[in-house]
Amino acid sequence: SGASAGIKITAGSSNTSYIYQQDSSSDLSLYVNGADRLYIASTGNVGIASTTPWGRLSVNTGSLAADVPSFVVGSSTRTDLVVTQSGTVGIGLANPDATHRLVLKTPAAGSDVFLAYNSTGNILFNFLADGSDNGKWEIYDGSENKDIQIATNEDTYFNGNGNFGIGTTTPWGGLSVDTTGLTSGIPTIVVGSSTRTDHIVTH
Repeated sequence: SGASAGIKITAGSSNTSYIYQQDSSSDLSLYVNGADRLYIASTGNVGIASTTPWGRLSVNTGSLAADVPSFVVGSSTRTDLVVTQSGTVGIGLANPDATHRLVLKTPAAGSDVFLAYNSTGNILFNFLADGSDNGKWEIYDGSENKDIQIATNEDTYFNGNGNFGIGTTTPWGGLSVDTTGLTSGIPTIVVGSSTRTDHIVTH
């Protein structure tokens, strides 16, 4: 209202078009179908379906239908990223499991699902699907040598410089097994099964 607000379209060298609100204490709203749909506060914060945005971009999902996500990058046929109303983030899938906070889907067999790098740019952790779409977890040292692999359809190995402990946080041998917490009658190491024992170490 008054001289402090308006729509300006400028032709020529500047090629500028904008809607403006010059009053430092007034906000700007896009009002559609009886409600504020886009709200720009005088502080610069932007609200979608909110007239009190408390972050630089605030989205109020209170009026959304139950199956409508809060935020989507993609389209109805291809979802790159989705944030549901329950707070679940899905990458590569449209309907992430609501019991998890972050759900990732590999784009194809043999593809990485999650990578983590150190400060020099070398891989530290890699969660991926192998060529047959089976799960695999790889851990690297600071020079990107793969020391640990846990796989469902390939070899699983530990190849680091440290010792490996089961039931202990201070392993003093290449493989250290602490049996302190075992129930009486439970062996320390068994090779075989509950119906056929090839080798057993008691404690």
